[in-house]
Amino acid sequence: MEKLGVVFNQMSFPLEYTPKKLAIYPEVGHLIIIETDHNAYTEDIKKQRRIQMAEVSFHYQQAMFNVLDFNMMRVTH
Repeated sequence: MEKLGVVFNQMSFPLEYTPKKLAIYPEVGHLIIIETDHNAYTEDIKKQRRIQMAEVSFHYQQAMFNVLDFNMMRVTH
């Protein structure tokens, strides 16, 4: 590489996800790109997360109901 900035061999490949790591495989001169997206979950993990979020939402609603009920009891007594 005598002239920096000169394109000597350029190939474009569309990526499906965000590139995260880059490695060179020196034996054959290949460039390896590891790509992923933030918070990319499998279908099983997505299902588990939805169940967890529903449970948290349910417990939050119960807690808010208890607070409102407690406040109503204080006002009436």
